[in-house]
Amino acid sequence: MATPVGATGTQPKPPGQPKNVVAVPIEGGGTISWTAPTSDGGSPITGYTVKAPKGTCSTDGATTCSITGLTDGHGYLARVQAVNAVGTGRVSAPAHFVAGQSPDCSNLTPGADLRYCRFGNQDLDGLDLAGADLSGARYGHATFAGTDLDGAVFNGTTGKPVVEAADLSGAQLKGASFGGVYIESSDFSGADLTNADLSGADLVVDDFYGATTTGADLGAQWNQDECPDGTLSSNDGDTCVNDLGPPGP
Repeated sequence: MATPVGATGTQPKPPGQPKNVVAVPIEGGGTISWTAPTSDGGSPITGYTVKAPKGTCSTDGATTCSITGLTDGHGYLARVQAVNAVGTGRVSAPAHFVAGQSPDCSNLTPGADLRYCRFGNQDLDGLDLAGADLSGARYGHATFAGTDLDGAVFNGTTGKPVVEAADLSGAQLKGASFGGVYIESSDFSGADLTNADLSGADLVVDDFYGATTTGADLGAQWNQDECPDGTLSSNDGDTCVNDLGPPGP
């Protein structure tokens, strides 16, 4: 049947919103995946564009691409748009990721890769995390009481992560490294810091009462910290180097 003169069919429009957006961290960025929109708008989808603050990637139709050039340890939101011959469709719901973060922050085992993981307010007491890499991780108000962290790495590889009010009392920290970490109001009382490296760390109002520091590098920036013998670092030129004896009565 012929189309009546002057009649028009449905006009194509931009595609719908991509669905099920997932972001997986990689070094310096993230790999973003999604599923195609429910509707292509009446015109085949020719590609996708992914945008995150300070980064983009695009495809010719594949439903995954990687954004690079981002800062490890920083959080980002990625959003996806589909494109057809008519134009660019609606933006997807965002997917959050932390660039450079470990692919499995639940792997709480010896030697685990836990870089840039978020452990704020978590109970990690008594675990065996010897040799774990916690570089750039956030663990404010977390508890590691009695945890085995011998040889663990807490280095602040991006900026200076704030460790606020963390409980490491009685923790095993022999040979642990805290380079570049800002630690405030945290409890190291009774911890074993034998041969630990605190050089480059900023220590502010922390408690080292009764801690063992034999062979430790204490070249940190000290500010009103309680030394192992119970005195304040401010009484010894902003250090605890000379106040490592047993606690007073």
